[in-house]
Amino acid sequence: MWIGSQVPDLVIGMIIAAVVLRGGVKILGEAKNEVHLDAA
Repeated sequence: MWIGSQVPDLVIGMIIAAVVLRGGVKILGEAKNEVHLDAA
């Protein structure tokens, strides 16, 4: 793990985006009863 020396904003952005996308897909899956939504 990196300790604050070379952590580009891109990595943090990708982590946040991954969490948001997975959360959004889960919510949409529960709403539409479609668990598999892999097209982005």
